[in-house]
Amino acid sequence: VVSYAIPVLYAQHLISAYRVIDNPDPLADFATPEGRERLRRDMLVMKVDSIFGPISFNEYQRNNGRGAAGTQWLPPNDKGQNTTQADAVMASFENLLVAPFLQAEAATVIPAASAMDCPAGHFINETSRKADGSILHSGCEPCPVDTFSPHPSGSFECNACPEGSSTIGLVGQDVCYAIDDNLLPAGILVFGYFAVAVTWILSISFMVWIVVFRD
Repeated sequence: VVSYAIPVLYAQHLISAYRVIDNPDPLADFATPEGRERLRRDMLVMKVDSIFGPISFNEYQRNNGRGAAGTQWLPPNDKGQNTTQADAVMASFENLLVAPFLQAEAATVIPAASAMDCPAGHFINETSRKADGSILHSGCEPCPVDTFSPHPSGSFECNACPEGSSTIGLVGQDVCYAIDDNLLPAGILVFGYFAVAVTWILSISFMVWIVVFRD
């Protein structure tokens, strides 16, 4: 849009600059410093219309023309109230026409939520995204129970927990948990049982010896 508007704007400037000249010669003006300076000075008093609204420059060479109306993605019932970004993203958005003095009152989200990956432990709910349609609606939802997503991704489903593991009833998990009552290797476990048995045998034998030889 801008690449189209700039040539049109400059063409309108040339028309305005030569409006009272019977035989305009832009090429001759561009060829000399004096001609270029005259065109530059004419731009200081230029007043033209564009698709961005009226354009005119003040003494600081800034555009002080009235701004053009624009569009923004806003909640349908937005009346300018302050809302958090989290609330805005979760709301339903519409591309609405706003007046210049109301522009940029809503938080800008770049890139759009729908173009970003979901965080770990979440997936894209395709049904939710299609139903909403707004580019600011991410469609990310927590992984259901016994499923996980280890990394941020644009996946439409979560991974099922491996056999023998679970999310212990939690949603939105990036790992699964395997609960084992005994995490010791079998060899250490056998040695432990043997050591306990020897300890009990020695203890009982010592008590019997005390009873027998108490005198």
